[in-house]
Amino acid sequence: MNVRMSQNNDQLKIRKLWEEVFPEDSKEYLDFYFDIVMQENSVIVVESELTDDTEVVAMLHLNPYTVLHGTQQVKIYYVVAVATKKAYRRQGLMRKMLEYAQELSKKDNIDFLILLPEDERYYRPFEYEFVSKQYNTTIQSSKYAYAQIETLESKKNLSPLTFHEFMEKFTTQSYENENNFVPLRTSKTAYRIYQEISSENGQIFSVDGNLIFVYQYEEGGIAKIEVRKVYYKKVETKKEAFDNYDVVKNFLVMLAKGRLLIVHEVQERKVSKCFSYNRQNIYDCRPYMMIKKISQTKVVLENIYFDETV
Repeated sequence: MNVRMSQNNDQLKIRKLWEEVFPEDSKEYLDFYFDIVMQENSVIVVESELTDDTEVVAMLHLNPYTVLHGTQQVKIYYVVAVATKKAYRRQGLMRKMLEYAQELSKKDNIDFLILLPEDERYYRPFEYEFVSKQYNTTIQSSKYAYAQIETLESKKNLSPLTFHEFMEKFTTQSYENENNFVPLRTSKTAYRIYQEISSENGQIFSVDGNLIFVYQYEEGGIAKIEVRKVYYKKVETKKEAFDNYDVVKNFLVMLAKGRLLIVHEVQERKVSKCFSYNRQNIYDCRPYMMIKKISQTKVVLENIYFDETV
């Protein structure tokens, strides 16, 4: 088995392995990923030479980002799509790729490796630690009344944003930064976010200065609205914050029109302040993101939300 960095001529083999291991990902999403993300990331592959045509049997993707921690810029590799072909599992290939990733990160002056684990047991031996939780709340939107809040923007602006509208708001407006671990909000990042959300039929709304990422779909015959991310506008006082949570709640209830509303958040209070407790809701909390420190940086991270959308 040969562990190495991928080359341009490996793309088709990498995509074939992705399609085999992650069949739930749509063609549209893979087109986005291989056309845009693969232009900048690094992929560690394991190839088998048992056949005449070498086969990629395992992979680990390293997506580079520069994020802000206060005023300090931090370099990270976001580890995604760690996968091994079924016939080659339990042969230590993941260990080899993780060790390779660690050495490469040191060479590239990376501060942190971060990932969303499918099974934390794979990563604990490599000193990855959880630094956040995620609150996943399934809300019966029909149980919540809404009011037409005067601070809501005109109905014209309650239509999904075009790319240029999103880019302008994403790069110029101020948003809450309580987790203090956010990607640089550049036009390049905006393009990548917008293309990814579009590839999964998602929409982005601007509501009174808040950016809300929404997915509308049907699952098992049940219509659902899923909110994967909200960039809450920056406010000065607690009262303004509570008023703003009402604005977000009212918009989501209006949009849901009685459908199930699924909200993902790492700060419990943002869900509880938007939506009062209802025993018919489903409340779930689980460990979320793991991090491995690579450099000697003094940055300390906890309860962060590095958005997987980017």
